[in-house]
Amino acid sequence: MNINTDNEIKNNPIHIKYTLPSLSEHFDFTENLWKGGFGTVFPCRIKGTKEFNLVIKTCNDTLNAKNDTELKKSFKEEMLFNLKMNRHPNVVYTSTAAQENGRYYMIMELVGKPLQKADDKIPDNTLLAYLNKQKKLEGDIKTVRKQYLLWLIQACDGLNYIYKVPVKKNQDNTWATLSAHNDIKPNNFLISKDKVLKVADFGYSFYNSYTKRNRGTDMYAAPELLEGKAADVCSDIYALGIILYQLFNNGEYPAVETDAPGEATLMNKKSAVYDDIYQKCCAKDPRKRYQNLKALRRDLEEKYGAKIPVAKEGTMPPEFYALKANGFFDLEDYENALINVNKAEALGSKMTFKQYMIRIISNYELNRPINNNDIDKIINDPYVSNENKGLAHYFQGFILLEQLTPQDQKDFLETTGEHAEEAALDEFNKAIELGSDAGMAYFGKAVSYFRLTKWKEAVQSCNNALAENFQHKQIYFMRGVANTEKIKMVLFYYKDVLKLQMPTAIIAGIKNIAQQICEDLTIAEKNGIRSEKVFFALAFAQNILGRKEECRENSQWAFRFLWKSPISKEEKAQYFFALGEFCLETDDKKTGVESFKLAKELEPSLMPKIELLCYDKDKDDWVDEIDPKPAP
Repeated sequence: MNINTDNEIKNNPIHIKYTLPSLSEHFDFTENLWKGGFGTVFPCRIKGTKEFNLVIKTCNDTLNAKNDTELKKSFKEEMLFNLKMNRHPNVVYTSTAAQENGRYYMIMELVGKPLQKADDKIPDNTLLAYLNKQKKLEGDIKTVRKQYLLWLIQACDGLNYIYKVPVKKNQDNTWATLSAHNDIKPNNFLISKDKVLKVADFGYSFYNSYTKRNRGTDMYAAPELLEGKAADVCSDIYALGIILYQLFNNGEYPAVETDAPGEATLMNKKSAVYDDIYQKCCAKDPRKRYQNLKALRRDLEEKYGAKIPVAKEGTMPPEFYALKANGFFDLEDYENALINVNKAEALGSKMTFKQYMIRIISNYELNRPINNNDIDKIINDPYVSNENKGLAHYFQGFILLEQLTPQDQKDFLETTGEHAEEAALDEFNKAIELGSDAGMAYFGKAVSYFRLTKWKEAVQSCNNALAENFQHKQIYFMRGVANTEKIKMVLFYYKDVLKLQMPTAIIAGIKNIAQQICEDLTIAEKNGIRSEKVFFALAFAQNILGRKEECRENSQWAFRFLWKSPISKEEKAQYFFALGEFCLETDDKKTGVESFKLAKELEPSLMPKIELLCYDKDKDDWVDEIDPKPAP
């Protein structure tokens, strides 16, 4: 989110954390689990249902305890990829995902017969169980072979589908897709209770940066992968060839180990049946293999002896899109969260508070207009808690601050008699009263007061936001600048209005505030908020504290940033004039004179004032070698 208090904070987002309900509120878990190299899988069921027909996958405890950011990034990328897929008969379906207590979870279908009790043993429903003879197919050898061929055809259909799923956008705005599954092996092919093969654990390549490996399991890795080359469809086809060999040769593996640890070289063996397909899949030269799964599928279908319709993506009820929206939202993929929540609504899904919030916050995070109707429906819903209604009021305030055009603001003032910022303050106050996130609301109030130039109130709201642990660099910027304006008002009051010497206690208080300004704006500057306003305020505070060198340095930085500032010509001229006056007062004549020159170029009407300070009209020259003339 980006609330503009000034040009210097246009690209400093603030993320609003609306947390979806806990997993334990929706699911019952079994006491059994299955552990893999990276993941742990828990069978579960939706509360109120009888069968455990889902699984929740997460990083295993050992890896998660390391709190490895690269691993979490890889797991998150895999989850996002899973969520982008709709239902396909030959791919394990992921319904949603979640992030809880710093840990990621995927909710997926349980392939095989659902468990009836929490202590039921998890059956091995992988293709490996059939290769190891733990499970057997009924029927004569011809029937068994046809089932094996059908499974290989289904593997081709599942893999072809995942190859088309978008992964990320290229620079030319096209979508990159997955180049390979990269870990094809019998363990990653699951067999349903209806004897349908489903591809699982796709996307080993998401873990490359974590594992520092270019491949999955060495036993099924093509020779070029063992040489360090990248995976592609031909290396996946190689792995399918090995599985074909195993299926039709009593589970035997067609290779022997070499002296190199972990590497395998295929022997010149022949498959008992379908050797022509096996040899073409597993040719050492990838150019001599099948170049795509369509060609391999065609040959498998010919051996099967009948046309097998290509499996296609199935339709999904609206509730499925709503679940996907939850997952994308929790993983902070706001674009896909919006796409899915809108699709759910378009297909007739009843919108809930949660779905409205997903749409509101996703638009908010993407800097897109928020629909007022969504907010109104939350505020007027008797079943929504006060705290959540407060959050809706916060967004109402945000709309008033950021999503009104200049003409909208003018119309608002004429219609209501108040500025949009004043109306926004009312919304933020309601949010606080209703028990919503007070830190966010105080931040909104700080922005409103800042734009209304109510400096004292802006400082107090910044203090309140920080007291609520709402930490953000924009707060330090606003408090620093607002305190600067407060000091200027005090100095003007004593010097120009009262024309009195300032009391010692007031001077001490001003120095304390100047120290706070330096600390706040240093934090803002180190965190990327760099502008003429930041450096000018820093110079001002440092001058009060007697830090002459730092004052001069920041005045010069203010000059450089002001030169490139996108503010209006008139505003820039006034700013250069003010900077010129300040630099002369602090003995930085060179920067002062250059500031006056630019002020004159931008706004010639300022010349009479400049002449009184820094220009010799008789000599028609700038006075930069002598002391400047005193201001009248």
